[in-house]
Amino acid sequence: MRTREQYASTAKSMLCNMKSERVALTCAIAAVVGLCMWATEVGKRAYVRAEAQEASDIRLENNHTCGSLSMPSGSDQFAACAAALDQIRKLHE
Repeated sequence: MRTREQYASTAKSMLCNMKSERVALTCAIAAVVGLCMWATEVGKRAYVRAEAQEASDIRLENNHTCGSLSMPSGSDQFAACAAALDQIRKLHE
């Protein structure tokens, strides 16, 4: 037969285990939330960099293509050439 002290000791042990499990679960949830927040921020930054790189690539391509067709940057012909290239890009998306 178990004594009152043995029951109290068992109950105290179970309570400590439950608290440590809650702490571990809380830490795990916090880690997952933190990881998701970090991944979201990294993704946003990568997207912004990719957009900037694409815009730079398009400018260089426009300058090269239109320039090679004797339409220097800043001229009316260049603007028309760049607009035509943009239309071509839209058709190929």
